[in-house]
Amino acid sequence: MLNRRSSLHRWSGFTLIELLVVIAIIAILIALLLPAVQQAREAARRSQCKNNLKQVGLALHNYHDVMGMFPFATVNSPSNASSATGPFKNAGELILNHTGWQMLLPYVDQAPLYNLYNFSLASGIHKGGGSGTVVGGSTTALNPNLALSARVLNVFICPSDSGPKVDTTSAATYAAYTGGSMYGCGAPGAGRLSYGFSVNSGNPTTLWANITPSTRALFGMNSSSDIREVTDGTSNTVAVVETTLDVDDGDAAVWGCAAHVSMGVNLAAARGINNFICCAWRAPANAQYQLFRNGEWGEPGSSHAGGVDVLMADGAVRFLSENIDTNLRTNLSYIADGKIIGEY
Repeated sequence: MLNRRSSLHRWSGFTLIELLVVIAIIAILIALLLPAVQQAREAARRSQCKNNLKQVGLALHNYHDVMGMFPFATVNSPSNASSATGPFKNAGELILNHTGWQMLLPYVDQAPLYNLYNFSLASGIHKGGGSGTVVGGSTTALNPNLALSARVLNVFICPSDSGPKVDTTSAATYAAYTGGSMYGCGAPGAGRLSYGFSVNSGNPTTLWANITPSTRALFGMNSSSDIREVTDGTSNTVAVVETTLDVDDGDAAVWGCAAHVSMGVNLAAARGINNFICCAWRAPANAQYQLFRNGEWGEPGSSHAGGVDVLMADGAVRFLSENIDTNLRTNLSYIADGKIIGEY
């Protein structure tokens, strides 16, 4: 009788071997599912990046409808104020250094922010003469524009990019690269950009208006195009190029003021897309730096595998492979070179 009662109350359970088998199966399932989850999340982030560019495209065309032209890439940026006296301001005076991104604010649901700006004041602390030294009017108390650019605007940021969303570049860091002084816009924690207007290479003091029409990009300093000048066709001309939030050399792009040589992105750059090898003047020269960091300012790059998203002048968003032919990439950056654009 006791034996029968004991058999009725006998407990069942896992053996150690069975438990280990179950754990192993769960681990295998996680290993199989995790990449799929990560890919789904990246696909969502990439989709949002494309949507951001589409919003920028709508903003550009709405601006064009109102103003009859696209916005300037920059207005009197510090790239054009490095002479002894500065061409736009006297030595020691702040230069305006506004950006086309500020001009687009009313068209990306940021009209209240736009209305806070006083565009007769500078948007950063850079001054004529090129020293980059903080001068009178450079504090947020004296110039409220400086605090405005600290806003992080998600429409200007690719969610795939894990870089800092505010500018962390320091004068000491930049000086270590160049042996010179800091040319950044100097706004406190300025909100960064994942996108740049398509501009020409070379010294930005060579204004858009002075460039041979057949080799012009869509945007320039103190200058830009209207649709009538895009004779290659708006579907064959790049307007905005993706770039990384962080850079290894120079100043990261910010939307609220124009830092040194931050006029935009040169799609025709010789180093190409997603080339994270830096510069000849760094030590060691031409070294490979951290992944997802551009080696130098103003060049195309992204956190997307294999290439970058670009906004065409007609508002469409395309993906350019990092292996795209150099000549084709250059032709896409020009507005009137007359070259036939094939499939890409």
